[in-house]
Amino acid sequence: MQKHPIKVAVVSDVACPWCYVGKRRLESALQQWQGAPVEVTWHPFQLDPTIPEAGYDRDTYLTNKFGDRDLTDAMMHITEAGEGITLILGVL
Repeated sequence: MQKHPIKVAVVSDVACPWCYVGKRRLESALQQWQGAPVEVTWHPFQLDPTIPEAGYDRDTYLTNKFGDRDLTDAMMHITEAGEGITLILGVL
């Protein structure tokens, strides 16, 4: 077995639902991993720095970013991607 840990750097926006899905999938993969130790380092990233501090409601944000709201619904399969992921309070 490899003695040196595998180093993984993750750049993620904590407000991004896709980043959360990726985080949970990484956690699941690491629980199943039986190889060398893995060290994960998290780095913050803001996907859209133009958002005001107060934020936008979801519909306004998606319409501003992508245009047609119906098209954004087709692109956002977050529900299907997140199925089977249990939200643990305090873990983001």
